[in-house]
Amino acid sequence: PKIYREEAAIEGVNHDIAFCQMLVETNSLNFGGSLNPAYNNFGGIGSPTGGLEGASFPSARIGVRAQIQHLKAYASLDPLVQRQVDPRFQFVVRGIAPLVSQLSGRWSADPEYGAKIMAFLRRLYDSIVPP
Repeated sequence: PKIYREEAAIEGVNHDIAFCQMLVETNSLNFGGSLNPAYNNFGGIGSPTGGLEGASFPSARIGVRAQIQHLKAYASLDPLVQRQVDPRFQFVVRGIAPLVSQLSGRWSADPEYGAKIMAFLRRLYDSIVPP
């Protein structure tokens, strides 16, 4: 969570949404499917060549940074603050999905993708005890 907070703050992306998206993409860090934990690909970002394997990143921080940058590409027209590490950034129509629900059918073919992220987000916010 610390890396998500730090990287999202730099790019102006909501860290809670990015973290909940990671939970969807990695099956709550249980992985499976085409995602391998060694790839440090927490956002399920596809291969830069469009192959079946996902992209791979040299560290968890760079993997989170790539996911944050990819989210920023979908949600905003603002330029990146940090050097681009997302190998698929240029393939996103910038600003096409400023709402989580609009990631369905875009980031993932799953029509329920945005709803799944929002379900994790609701669980996260419901678990926070007010001071």
